[in-house]
Amino acid sequence: MRNKGTETNIDREIVRLFTERDQKAIELVSGRYGSYLLSVCENVLGSREDSEECLNDAYMRAWNSIPPNRPDNLKAYMARLARAAAIDRYRYLKREKRGGAEAPEPIDELAEVLSGGRTTEEEAEADELAAAFDRFLETLPDRERVCFMKRYYFSEPVPRIAAELGVPVSTMYGTLSTILKKLRGSLEKEGFV
Repeated sequence: MRNKGTETNIDREIVRLFTERDQKAIELVSGRYGSYLLSVCENVLGSREDSEECLNDAYMRAWNSIPPNRPDNLKAYMARLARAAAIDRYRYLKREKRGGAEAPEPIDELAEVLSGGRTTEEEAEADELAAAFDRFLETLPDRERVCFMKRYYFSEPVPRIAAELGVPVSTMYGTLSTILKKLRGSLEKEGFV
């Protein structure tokens, strides 16, 4: 079992290296989280080649954003950067119609819930929407929150989530459908949809 304090210290050291503009930071973060970050990208894109490009983009985003950012949870921060890079790549492939992977269901499903809502392009509204998501997630039981995050944040396939949680795939689809209905209701109450 790993010592959590040691892991935190290693991540702090990597953040310090980023802050000092030491290129060893990229090497260390790649060695530490590269496989995990690649899987985050692959869950969105379904293509290893495109995912590897996104991974490099995520490292560049970290290089450009640390500083001024000093993440407390480096793994989550890097996952967010990798996921954002993968979504940007997915949108590019879709827009250019270059024969990229089919549209990932999680992105499309969330787009349906959010369609017709206020634009999230403006920073203030994006912050408000993020806060609304956080409030919604806090209302979910732990199991539903895990399902939501695995599907809509990490873009994991439904059959994999069902297997991990020991439920039939059809039950998992039903659970996710129910969660999306709850999300729509929550966002409607707050005026986002």
